[in-house]
Amino acid sequence: MGARSAAATIARGSPEDRLDLLAGAFERAHAKIAARSAADPDLHSMGTTLVAAALTRDGVAFQYAGDSRLYWLRGGHVMRRTRDHSAVQVLVDLGRVRPEDAANHPMAATLTSWIGGGAEWGTGKTERERVRE
Repeated sequence: MGARSAAATIARGSPEDRLDLLAGAFERAHAKIAARSAADPDLHSMGTTLVAAALTRDGVAFQYAGDSRLYWLRGGHVMRRTRDHSAVQVLVDLGRVRPEDAANHPMAATLTSWIGGGAEWGTGKTERERVRE
């Protein structure tokens, strides 16, 4: 339910500035998911990860929260454009866990950012970028 709600929110809106559109859509999706979660005890703390990209006049705009990933295929090479918002990624960044061990680490599924599931989410917990390719 959370992912569908977020996707529907992002699909609406004017394409004038896609990066701002993505940020606003993330905020609206968060508010909608958080309100639904608060209204139904069975959905307490419901949230979702999300990645969204939009073509712009000068490249691609994207924003993400959680461990949903965005990849690009260029010249036969797959390039990962996002970094997981997870506890294990923090440990990798600190040099405490090797990248090749991250997928099997006990904290691999512990997120540090998501949308919905709480009132204190903000755009500061997502990353957004406009890329020219």
